[in-house]
Amino acid sequence: MSQYRPSKISAVIVQLLLLALLIFTPLAFATVETWSISVTEFACLVMVVVWLVGYAVGGARVRFRFPLAAPLLLFIGLAFAQCLPHLLGGNAASPSDDPLLNVATTNFFSTKVLLVKSLCYLGLYLCLVNTLISRREIVRVLMAVVLIGFGVSFFGLLQRVSGTDKIFWLIKMPSRHTKFMAAFVNENHFAGYMELVIPIALAFVLRYLFRLKERGWRNLLASNDLHKALLLSFLAIIMIASLAMSESRGGLVGFLSSLLLIGVLLLCRRFHRRKAWVITVLVAFSFLMMIWIGLSDLLEVWGTFRRLPKDRSVLRRMEVVQGTWRAVQDYPLWGSGLGTFETVFPKYGTLRYIEGSNNNSLLYTTPHAENDYIETLLEMGWAGLTLCLLAMVLFFRIALRTYLTRRRLSISLPALGGAASIFAILVHGFSDFNLRIDANVVLAVTIVAMVVNLSRVRHRSARHEQREARST
Repeated sequence: MSQYRPSKISAVIVQLLLLALLIFTPLAFATVETWSISVTEFACLVMVVVWLVGYAVGGARVRFRFPLAAPLLLFIGLAFAQCLPHLLGGNAASPSDDPLLNVATTNFFSTKVLLVKSLCYLGLYLCLVNTLISRREIVRVLMAVVLIGFGVSFFGLLQRVSGTDKIFWLIKMPSRHTKFMAAFVNENHFAGYMELVIPIALAFVLRYLFRLKERGWRNLLASNDLHKALLLSFLAIIMIASLAMSESRGGLVGFLSSLLLIGVLLLCRRFHRRKAWVITVLVAFSFLMMIWIGLSDLLEVWGTFRRLPKDRSVLRRMEVVQGTWRAVQDYPLWGSGLGTFETVFPKYGTLRYIEGSNNNSLLYTTPHAENDYIETLLEMGWAGLTLCLLAMVLFFRIALRTYLTRRRLSISLPALGGAASIFAILVHGFSDFNLRIDANVVLAVTIVAMVVNLSRVRHRSARHEQREARST
């Protein structure tokens, strides 16, 4: 079978559209409003069309790629099956129906909307894994992720230092959203975004440090690799400081989990083991940066870990999880329907009052379970959650195998960073719903696609690898 080679023009257009999407999603208030979600879905559709047109008119024999196909297609198929009874004129599912037979969603509109969104992101994933397949393209995309993440984090730090209560210094936030960061209304979602970016930056720092071979301090100081490593270290320190300043406990735990994973994996390779101290140095410099910016808020956050059993936020989260678990008992196998949490939960959980306009109290319920796993369990049942866990296992198998078996630093270390970033947001998912925020989903899909493509970069001769390494 011939080597896969997509159309160059379509690959360039896809890269430009992806860059625009990665810039747009975090700045459009994390893409949580209808207009920004619509723009994101339209951009995904355009990218898919560009890819398919390039696939059709490229003129070269091509090979279609679909890594992780089984769990992704089965998950989409389950969501479609939940909609199918309504499309055929059936009734909504109810707890009294046989859970082994009734797959219908309890809210057809919500499931249909989430199904369309899932199809858009599946199309984005397929587009990326079938167009951006060369090592240069993958590294270029991941470097763009680091630079965009630095811009978002620096913007968030400027807001905190200036003390503004307005996003972009123009849009005033409601009183209950006083801890926003950058254009993220919720500081926990900003932390989730940073969790995805920082391990990628650390991986590039390690890449350039591992390439240092100059002898003598003069040659070392003049090395381009050292300059790149120092610059990326500075970007990583700023992003770590912004993550700490977000005061997100789940974000800090997720980030520390990613550092632990990186450290363990570095110890698994003999050559990399000698460079594991780099992570310690970066974290130390990050704390120095936080001391300069202001350490009081961070210490206050760490202090709250001792009061977790009595913390109001934690108690509220546990209350929501308990209510969700009660709902799961009525929809165990196939779930209540993708995107139906807000519809189902009020029957099992408690409602809350908040102060509205004119001092009137407004009745509301939480739109998410504050836990990605329990929410997926309710909406998609044990079948859907099993498919998600299977996709995670397959992804980490690909990423870790790439890191452990590929000798080339520009392939193995970005794969390590991608695995650590996805691991961080999955750990954070036990206390938040970051994977329901479109800005984070777009970034996560991009990272997953790039890591999968790294595993498929063809092996080259030693002479060619040395020549290409010198050029980069």
